[in-house]
Amino acid sequence: MSEKPTIILDQPGEIFPDVMRYMLTFAEVKIPKTYEFDELVRLVEDADAILTWSKTRISRELLSHAGEKLKTIAVTGIGYDNIDLKAAAEKGLIITNTPGANSVAVAEYTVGMMLTAIRHCFKGALLCRNKGWDEGDRFSGRELQGSTVGIVALGNAGGSVAALLSSFNCKILGYDPYVDSQRREALISKFRVEIVATLEELSQRAHIISLHVPLTDSTFHLLNKRHFELMQSDTWILNVGRAAVVDEDSLYEFLRDHKIGGYCTDVFPVEPPDYDKPLYSLDNVIATPHMAAMTHSSHREMQLRAAENVWAVFNNKKPINVIEK
Repeated sequence: MSEKPTIILDQPGEIFPDVMRYMLTFAEVKIPKTYEFDELVRLVEDADAILTWSKTRISRELLSHAGEKLKTIAVTGIGYDNIDLKAAAEKGLIITNTPGANSVAVAEYTVGMMLTAIRHCFKGALLCRNKGWDEGDRFSGRELQGSTVGIVALGNAGGSVAALLSSFNCKILGYDPYVDSQRREALISKFRVEIVATLEELSQRAHIISLHVPLTDSTFHLLNKRHFELMQSDTWILNVGRAAVVDEDSLYEFLRDHKIGGYCTDVFPVEPPDYDKPLYSLDNVIATPHMAAMTHSSHREMQLRAAENVWAVFNNKKPINVIEK
């Protein structure tokens, strides 16, 4: 290749120094200074590759400004619903992601939020901040030991959650119609996961439901009113996949009326979220700013693997993972 290709990032942000040094060995790297669409358009016009953090919408409009030299879009995580796949396919772009790069971070966050939810840690912290020490006795919680936890999607993140939970002496249910037989048997034998055939069964039996589902046409509102009606009055739902896999409008009614225990979410239909949405004001909802994967180790690993995917595409090698359009 006579001259180095150009990689652009789709938003401002820090790149780990060793990742930047690696990319500079085979490409020029350009990082926008602002989140303005017009600046991104100018960069895309001269791009051979885009590294996306998944928060920027890689839309048909944006891709219409790309030149013929654009060859690949590399996602620095696993979710790719920010990309207009049809528009990318029409341009013949190779889309890659980095499954497994943040699975430990997401799993640790998930189990931490389970404990926060069922032990009412967040409410307790607010009590202390507001000098309400004497009210703490009303927040008697549930132990993970003896509880039933349902994991929806048993990929890298869901499997890592099962591994962490295996030491808590709780019952683990797993639902994933796409899990292969080898992984299924490993989850059963290593972590004592009971694979259930339907999401309805998992909804009925679990005290805690942990969602690790990507957003596709088939997973939109995967968890909905039908499932909420089956849940126990103290069931907590944790969503670290994508917001739209849960029918939040129906969920709001069940939470408002305390028909189910609560909802922890790290993902939102629109980000930043609509803070006026009634769901987020409920006292049995805990929302965090899409931070489940935010550790130094996972950020570096995602950046490095995405950069390696770009190198592989430029050098006609096999990337870590290609998203089939």
